[in-house]
Amino acid sequence: MAFPNGALALVHRAETTVEQEGTYAFSRDGRALVNHRSPIRLDGKGNLAALLVMCGNPAYPPETVTGVDLNEIRIAGRVRSYVVTV
Repeated sequence: MAFPNGALALVHRAETTVEQEGTYAFSRDGRALVNHRSPIRLDGKGNLAALLVMCGNPAYPPETVTGVDLNEIRIAGRVRSYVVTV
């Protein structure tokens, strides 16, 4: 889901883990971001082992995050809607 510039995202803060595909607000490397995320692999214990991060901007290719890099991502919540001023 691509958000128009200046849109206000409505984030459900209770959803702080990526258990299903969706758009999430998160922080990584000190930056606040909103991207589409999809869990693509679980380990033998049912824990997330890899995460596919996709941006609505075609200038940024999809990225697969694995291993210790998953620890750098802090999920603020799942985006449920957005509001645009006309």
